[in-house]
Amino acid sequence: WEAVDAGFDIREGDATIAARSAAAQGRMLEYGAALIAGKRANPTDDMLSILVHATLADVDPPQLTAVELYSFFSLLFAAGSETTRNAIAGGLLALVERPDQLHELREDLGLLPGAIEEMLRWTTPSPAKRRTATRRTRLAGHTIEPGDKVLFWEGSANRDEQVFEQSMRFDIRRDPNPHLSFGH
Repeated sequence: WEAVDAGFDIREGDATIAARSAAAQGRMLEYGAALIAGKRANPTDDMLSILVHATLADVDPPQLTAVELYSFFSLLFAAGSETTRNAIAGGLLALVERPDQLHELREDLGLLPGAIEEMLRWTTPSPAKRRTATRRTRLAGHTIEPGDKVLFWEGSANRDEQVFEQSMRFDIRRDPNPHLSFGH
C-alpha cells in the first residue's frame, strides 16, 4: 500500500513528497515488470496473464507492448487497491453502525453475496468519473457536443430514489440491487 498511497500524494513544491512519490513509482515499476515477466513465463488463470498473452490479428504489433502492459498494471493496481480498501472499510462501518444488519449476516452467511453488493452500492468506492464526449448527443434535455467534458456520479446514482426503494437505507437483503459502483 505504501507505494500506491505515495503515488496519490501529489503536492506541488514539496520536494520531500515528490522524492517519496518517485521512489514509490520506481518500486511499483520494478514490481510490475517482475510480475509481468512472471506471467509471460508462467501464465495462470488471471486477468494479467490473459492480457500478457492476448493477440489481435489486425493490429501491429499484435500484442501489447511492455509500456502498455505496465501502464495497464499500474492503473489496475492503484485503482483496485484504493477502491477495495474503501469498499471494505465503508462496508464494515455500515455494518457496525447497524448492529441488526451485522447480526443478520452473522446468523446467515448465505446473505454475504447480497451484503457485498449492498456494501458496494452504499460506499460506491469510486464515486465519480469524467469522460469526454466523442459524438453529439442529448441527455435529459441537454445537448452534449463532441469534446465536452461530462462528469457522472455513481455515488448519486446509487442513491437514486427512482431506482432504489428506501435508497438512503443500508439493507443487506436489497433485491434487486442494480448499483452502478463499477460504472455500468
